[in-house]
Amino acid sequence: MSAPAPVPDDDIVFFAVKDALAEGGCPVCRVAYKRTRRYLWGFLYERVNDPQTREELLASRGFCARHAWALGQFHDALGVAIVYCHLVQDLERNIARVGTEKTIWRGGPALAAQLRKALTPSQECPACQQVKEVETAALDALIRRIQRRDVWERLSGPSGLCLPHFTAGLALARDSATAHRLLGAELAALAVVVRDLGELIRKHDYRFSREGLTPEEGRSWTRAIEFLVGRDPLEERGGISSGY
Repeated sequence: MSAPAPVPDDDIVFFAVKDALAEGGCPVCRVAYKRTRRYLWGFLYERVNDPQTREELLASRGFCARHAWALGQFHDALGVAIVYCHLVQDLERNIARVGTEKTIWRGGPALAAQLRKALTPSQECPACQQVKEVETAALDALIRRIQRRDVWERLSGPSGLCLPHFTAGLALARDSATAHRLLGAELAALAVVVRDLGELIRKHDYRFSREGLTPEEGRSWTRAIEFLVGRDPLEERGGISSGY
């Protein structure tokens, strides 16, 4: 069997993944976070009055709870007010329209059913769509380079994938060698966190408390949570990245 063709490094998505690998934590979560933050920033400062964007938000009834509240980190009350004034007015019109129909006289349950039908979004949150697209692209870029030593060393240590992205990555693996390579990296990364968690617990015993915690041991509990559910989607990480 011939060796797989080398994957070029001039991939804009992999540039972002490579940076994320160097920072630690699930690299796909980190790339998705940064890309979504850039999307929301661009929305507020460039597309608040864009007709197509407005129609998409009407169809989705705005952003989901996670991404709607994330808008607050950009401190642009005017931009949010302009968009959400339109969304709330549309909500008001729809509720009033259903409320004036004869179904209101059949009791609360009938009215509630009519409102649920009329107010259910017809599209997914636009920011969630962005997250799914960038997660798929980042995972694909990562999996295609899983045989590289630098990628392996990060994935098997400080940059292991969270469970959701690990299972998604396995689904993208094109052959058994790639799948087993990813599996080995994940088990190695988990072993590191289990070790650090053990030390965190042990050093809380008064007999060993003077040994002091290493930085990795001190934050091992957050890494354990991240391994199971992914990174905190609203975690602040400073300014807007110029990356992917």
